[in-house]
Amino acid sequence: MKKLYKPRSEIFNLMGRGQVSMEFLLIMGVAFVMIIPVLILFLTQSQDMQEDVSAAQVNKLADELVDAADNVYYLGTPSKKTIKAYMPNFIESFNFTSNRIIINVNTGSRQYSIFKVTAANLTGTLSTEVGLHVIEITAENNGVKIEG
Repeated sequence: MKKLYKPRSEIFNLMGRGQVSMEFLLIMGVAFVMIIPVLILFLTQSQDMQEDVSAAQVNKLADELVDAADNVYYLGTPSKKTIKAYMPNFIESFNFTSNRIIINVNTGSRQYSIFKVTAANLTGTLSTEVGLHVIEITAENNGVKIEG
């Protein structure tokens, strides 16, 4: 004969499984709510740190170019110097005007320019492609030529 009702023990057993499932979902939801702000904070700090490292690399590159240009200029016309330099991310352009090196940088969140002054009039072009570059600095009659 078929029972028309379920024993009390089976009903409580099913309710216990449902409660465990709801508690698990609730705990996982709270964990995700706590993890998301930490993850956002980590990503923004990581981006800021990458921009700071890139800015330091651009500044170092500008100082190396100024030192090499001044060195070659003071040595005179047949002088030539070759340097290996790393071009970091975010460089938009290099401008050589009279005795100034201007490096335009765009990180996405901010734009700025780095100005450096040399003793010589500068001409030339530099690639902004990320990576290691060989740059030739050559003394000429009217100044210094930078190519790379």
